[in-house]
Amino acid sequence: MKECALGIDIGGTSAKLVLADRRMRALRRAAVPIDPRAPWREALGRIADGAAALLRGRGVVGIGVGCAGCVDASRGVLRFSPNLPRWRRVPCAEFLSARLGLPCVVDNDVNMMALGEQRHGAARGARNVCCVAIGTGVGGGLILDGKLHRGASMSAGELGHIPVEPDGIECPCGGRGCLERYVGKDGILRLARLAMWSEVVARFLVAGGLTPERLAAAARSGVPGARRAWEDAGRYLGLGLVGLVNLLNPDVIVVGAGARAAGGLLLGPARRVVRERALAIPARHVRI
Repeated sequence: MKECALGIDIGGTSAKLVLADRRMRALRRAAVPIDPRAPWREALGRIADGAAALLRGRGVVGIGVGCAGCVDASRGVLRFSPNLPRWRRVPCAEFLSARLGLPCVVDNDVNMMALGEQRHGAARGARNVCCVAIGTGVGGGLILDGKLHRGASMSAGELGHIPVEPDGIECPCGGRGCLERYVGKDGILRLARLAMWSEVVARFLVAGGLTPERLAAAARSGVPGARRAWEDAGRYLGLGLVGLVNLLNPDVIVVGAGARAAGGLLLGPARRVVRERALAIPARHVRI
């Protein structure tokens, strides 16, 4: 009996692979770097090679792929991803199934996250769930009345492309002032450079490679500019969450992925903005 399944999370800079058993225990893990400028066949071929190595010697029932961007889940096609500009109308399910000889399903990565959190994680049992994944970009997944909500063109949940600054920074999606330009990895680091330009610690952080993890450590050690950067990012995130709370009245909002390094540094200000600016009844009901 085949006891395992392979999960693949394709993001803007890497693909993360996990082989899991029927009890949702991770058996093996791997990561494959992605060059967003590379042709999709090259990048997806490297992911398939990494998956083949992970699968060796295991009985696997199939593959589930979560991919950042607009996905036609019925055909397993990535239609568009702002952070993978050369990936247009990519037949991910067909390609991986042919290379690995296994059935493959593909959906938006945060749709997959939302299902996982509702069935096994922080939103277990809730009927109205919003998931927000913060990484290279900012994605969203929605479960409404107990069902995954994809929208009319399978594009629902793109919280990262809600504008929070009317004349803000240009975004790869073609818009300006999108939330992910302020809360995604590059956005947070840009806020950090603005906040810490005159601090000695900034030179140390940049010399070691400025990352959200190092920025979180600096904030926890008391560096004022680092704390200010997370405060600013959290405020922007809160503005995006206010829209979700007022529009959808969720039971739970789960914020995950790259946000884990920051924890309360990011979620504290976001929760405060929701309390102050969302409508009182849904704001009191929601758990973030």
